[in-house]
Amino acid sequence: MGAGTGKGKGPVRRAGEATSSGREEIFRVVLECLEEGIHVVDADGVTVFYNRAAAAIDNLNPSEVVGRPLLEVFPSLTVETSTLLRVLQSGQPETDRQQAFTNFKGDEITTVNSTYPIWGEAEDRGGGGRRRRLLGAVEVARDITRLKDLSERMLVLQRQLAGASSGRTGAPDEQEAPSAAGAVYTFEDIIGEGPAMRALKSLAAKAAQRHCPILVWGETGSGKELLVQAIHNAGPRRHRPFVAQNCAALPEPLLEGILFGTQKGGFTGAVDRPGLIELADGGTLFLDEIDSLQLNLQAKLLRVIQDRMVRRVGGTASRKVDVRFMAACGGDPQQAVAEGRLRADLFYRLNVVGLHVPPLR
Repeated sequence: MGAGTGKGKGPVRRAGEATSSGREEIFRVVLECLEEGIHVVDADGVTVFYNRAAAAIDNLNPSEVVGRPLLEVFPSLTVETSTLLRVLQSGQPETDRQQAFTNFKGDEITTVNSTYPIWGEAEDRGGGGRRRRLLGAVEVARDITRLKDLSERMLVLQRQLAGASSGRTGAPDEQEAPSAAGAVYTFEDIIGEGPAMRALKSLAAKAAQRHCPILVWGETGSGKELLVQAIHNAGPRRHRPFVAQNCAALPEPLLEGILFGTQKGGFTGAVDRPGLIELADGGTLFLDEIDSLQLNLQAKLLRVIQDRMVRRVGGTASRKVDVRFMAACGGDPQQAVAEGRLRADLFYRLNVVGLHVPPLR
């Protein structure tokens, strides 16, 4: 009797081996356990797998999606705007792409998607044997609908504050008042009196009278934003907007639109909206945790600082802006440059004045 066979019973599986259907069930269980939405379509754009997380994101039942063409379930999308269908056409992956769409029930959803082609061997429909073909595409989606709504509300508030600030009349009794557009602290609120803090306050007060960029760094909780607000309120831009944004708080596609603004038609769901750079025109834009900003966005930011021009996402026209840029790092920025988290050219552009906030201890 040969090894691995039983008399009259065919091949015997080794311990730990699974049948093809068993492996499929294992993969299905694993994909259902993920928190990210997983959506798989075949080469014709018909859904073949749709996990519970994807159903929760899209407010649909898997039975309403599986076995149906993608555009039938999501009629607001097209072959050009659907990340899944674009990947089916190009055969190239697309990562971290924002997509806004409406399902057939009318629910509006915004996600950040990473989409990949599925290649494999299949029978040639022309009878030429087996060859490598595009079998379908798989998409991993994160729901940012609520985050996008909150960000848009923040932009509306920032715009209102910026408008209130720019509408000041400049009456004598307003000249010493801090900006109403987000900066509330002054140097009087910095209570440290040690030699290091006195030297820092002296240098910061001198820098406040200039318009050059500033890079602040220090440990978490040491008061970096307090210092930045004090600089803004001691300088000639104190009656102009002060706009702050933490670069680690939002995913890249959403943060790009928040910073640079969006142009209607630039991507699905995009509307004409100014970004924080435009809202800070005439005033100060403070970017906290600048070393958490993605490198491609650092390059775009560098161009704005150099040219004083901003182009909205999806737009072609550039707008002139007059913004003082201040940024902060939670650690030594030169180490961030060495580790590849901060572009060297952006570091040198921002570090015209470098301020190290000493630890509280």
